[in-house]
Amino acid sequence: MSIQQSHRSPATAPARMPLTRYAAECPRCTSVLLCPEWSEHAGAHSVVNLWHCAACGHDFETVDAAADAAPSTAELMRAFFPSLLVG
Repeated sequence: MSIQQSHRSPATAPARMPLTRYAAECPRCTSVLLCPEWSEHAGAHSVVNLWHCAACGHDFETVDAAADAAPSTAELMRAFFPSLLVG
């Protein structure tokens, strides 16, 4: 079985989100990248990932942002330890 690579130019290649949190597709040659070269927190609920494609040499960034804020400790306590008092 042979692997075929797409030869789309970067200007016409569609922008894509990461395949998963730990994998992305190169926007230039569509190779699958398994882990970013560098990651750093960009805010309370977002992480910027720097990717480097070994196949074509392209460097790009993705942002992994949480859709919702994390629940507070009080909310977690109520969800996992409901009140034992019956009123």
